[in-house]
Order: sequence, then structure tokens, then C-alpha cells
Amino acid sequence: MDKENFQRFLRALAHLSGTILNKAQLARDIEISEASVNKYLTIAEGTFLWRQQRSFERSGYKSLIKMPKGHLVDSGLLHYLSGMPDLAYLKQHPLVGRSFESFVVEEIVKGLATLSIGSWQAYHYRTKNGAEIDLILEGQFGVLPIEIKYGLHTPSQRLKVLDDFIQKEGLSFGVIVNQAERIEWLNPRILQVPVIYL
Repeated sequence: MDKENFQRFLRALAHLSGTILNKAQLARDIEISEASVNKYLTIAEGTFLWRQQRSFERSGYKSLIKMPKGHLVDSGLLHYLSGMPDLAYLKQHPLVGRSFESFVVEEIVKGLATLSIGSWQAYHYRTKNGAEIDLILEGQFGVLPIEIKYGLHTPSQRLKVLDDFIQKEGLSFGVIVNQAERIEWLNPRILQVPVIYL
């Protein structure tokens, strides 16, 4: 394996954390073959550097983007590879929201892995018109959609996609994780959980 190419691949992957992964575009951007991207992704996943989320697909959703999304598992490594030297720099960086999302997804997944709740899967949801839900958990407990927002407060208009999904799927509720101070119901179907409670 070419060490320099793999290092470039990891830096590029850090910038793509929290996004839909287009392997062909990634290969073009860092000037390696798509076969090399596939090989490097296998290594990154196998060494627990990268977590891939498949698309949540149902027959009733005709406009879904059916491509995987991924996260760099280690936030410290993500910040290092993205050239973020400290918290003040991170807070001003364009990747701060995606960094926060990757951190929250990993905390939730690690928490679930420690519980004896049977098998479960983590998905993402995104339509061609840009509607998205960051994390959808599915298991013996049913389906739980989770939206992740970096801010302290989440305005009601930013809850619409989550609310629509909850109703369409006939779910009891969904969760929004942000940096608010307290757990509270933002409406009858959406529970706010501050990141400090994860």
C-alpha cells in the first residue's frame, strides 16, 4: 500500500465526515483509482477509523439518495487531519456542525453497543430535495429517528423533516440532540436531548 496515498485519503475522508460518500468523486479529488478508494475504505472500516451508515430505504420513499454516509470515528483524529489546532478554531471552522454530528453518532452507537438490546442497525435518510435525518436506529425496539443540531436551540421550522418522517412512519416520537440545557418535548412527537446527557 502506498503510504502517501493512504495519508491523503485519510485527510480527504476527514473533510467528508458526516456526508454522503461518493467514491468516484473522492478518487478523482485525490487522484487515485476507485479500486484504491474501495481498498482504503475497507482498511479504514476494519481498523475502526470510519463508520459507514447505509441509507434507510423503504418502498414508499421514491426520491431517496441511496448512497452510504460515513463518519470518522475519532473526533480528535478528525480535528487533527482537518488542521484544527484548538477548540476556538474548531468553533469557527465550516466543519464544526459535521464534527459535532460525527461525535454524537459515535457516542450513541457506543452507548448502544454496551447494552443488551439485541441486534440493531444505524442508517441515515436523505432525499434528492435535501431533506435529511442524521441517524435512524432500527432494531427490536422499532425505529428511532435522531436529528443532530450543533446549536443551543432548534427552531420549529428545522423540525419539519423529522416531524414529517415520524408521522409518515407511524412512530411514537423522534429525538433531536443539540447543545440545549435541558431535556424537553419540543412538540408532542419530538424530544430534545442535550448532548451532555449522552
